[in-house]
Amino acid sequence: MWNTPHSKTGWNLGTEDESTEYFILNGVTCYHDLLTDKYYAFLGITSDRKVEFETREALRKGVENKMVDIEKQKEDARNLNELTDHLIKLLESDDKRFSFEFCAGGTMEIYDKEKEIGYVVRIAPIKYNEDGNAINL
Repeated sequence: MWNTPHSKTGWNLGTEDESTEYFILNGVTCYHDLLTDKYYAFLGITSDRKVEFETREALRKGVENKMVDIEKQKEDARNLNELTDHLIKLLESDDKRFSFEFCAGGTMEIYDKEKEIGYVVRIAPIKYNEDGNAINL
């Protein structure tokens, strides 16, 4: 049974069914390799990145940290979408001279119809260092 798809997940993990214990931790598929006594979690956007942990506690902390990162990314995306929606309303109210196109990732194209010049504007949150100074302006 080596190097065959696992009967429960269909993943080819290179381990035998009897030597692997699968479980879900905070919505993340994990497994314990009983032969090596190591723990693994499938992290990443498509759960395609297998990360190894030495202990169950390290696995728990790693999964929790990843979930915090994902929630932060979702919050950042919501905030950017709210700002983008507001800017669209403002800009569409007077579009005689300029045209505006919003793209993915906070990028906006502004085109000056009179001067026939295009501009690219990137919208991103300001990041600050420990002294409170902006570091990405």
